[in-house]
Amino acid sequence: MANSLIRPPRILLSGTAALALCCLAAGCATAPGVILTAGENSPVWPAPPLEPRIVALGQLAMSEDLLPGKSFWEKLTATVFGAKQPGALVTPHGLLVTGDQEMFVVDSAGRCIHRFGLSDRTYTCLPLREIAQAPVGVASDAQNRLYVTDPPSGAILVLDREGALIARITADEMLRPTGIVFSHDNSLLYVSDTAGHRVLAFDTAGQLRRKFGGRGGRPGELYYPTGLCVRDGKVYVCDSFNFRVQAFDLNGGFIGSFGEEGDRPGNFSLPNAVAVDAARRVWVLDARFENIQAFDSSGRLLMALGHEGTGPGQFWLPRALYIGPDNRMFVSDSYNRRVQVFQILPGDG
Repeated sequence: MANSLIRPPRILLSGTAALALCCLAAGCATAPGVILTAGENSPVWPAPPLEPRIVALGQLAMSEDLLPGKSFWEKLTATVFGAKQPGALVTPHGLLVTGDQEMFVVDSAGRCIHRFGLSDRTYTCLPLREIAQAPVGVASDAQNRLYVTDPPSGAILVLDREGALIARITADEMLRPTGIVFSHDNSLLYVSDTAGHRVLAFDTAGQLRRKFGGRGGRPGELYYPTGLCVRDGKVYVCDSFNFRVQAFDLNGGFIGSFGEEGDRPGNFSLPNAVAVDAARRVWVLDARFENIQAFDSSGRLLMALGHEGTGPGQFWLPRALYIGPDNRMFVSDSYNRRVQVFQILPGDG
């Protein structure tokens, strides 16, 4: 593994570290064969006595996290004596999880895509160093091709599943692509052109088919859009500097919006990722608040999760959010160099 992917060791003085030191004395180890599974003492949100809505399943920070558990002593020895940490995340950004349980994480500083096999415990590094400057977003189409946004070059890279470059999608109108999502409803790629203050939609041949938005603060206008999500015929857009989430139909027609600037529950500071769960709740990741807020379809706040920190359910400049059909929620916790994984629990509201 290239040196740029070696995560520098660091010591975090936190409750988690204290618990780990206790485990050192007891010889604790992660149970072999267990990955991303809630335990009896897994953190939940909201805290008791309220009914839990979210449970922490774990995190992935390097390829070794896929392997059967090592004792804390083995991990500490590897860190103290400078053992390499293969497949370590540097600055995780965009992510997605496919139907065959492969998690793809775009690493902007590492200029690669990390592929974690969540069911078969395999790991692959797809290098982007020769073809991308600072990759950010990732999507996958019905043919399992990967689409990666590279804002500095103003291009979308089209890759096969092994990471080989197939094509580049560019357009004179596309200035700085960031967020990207594929719609299976109409086979179009929706892309946030952040510097252009709009959303562009391309077919898989790279032809521009739709565009909507435009700089401004009125309904349907955008100001530095970022994260995207497509669900039930709607395109949800993080309208970051308007401090709101807007919904459009697949043709770009304005449907509605919610959110405003502020520091109260339900407000936004820098919304930069959005996802919709199986119950059609809208989850919004805020990079400045370093939290995730859940809303119903009318924009009413349901709950919030997270604040700045390094423990479970805490974030440090989070970048991306993905919710699969099984209601597992994956969060790129960028400056903590990890992906946190949660389970959204059944329940009303």
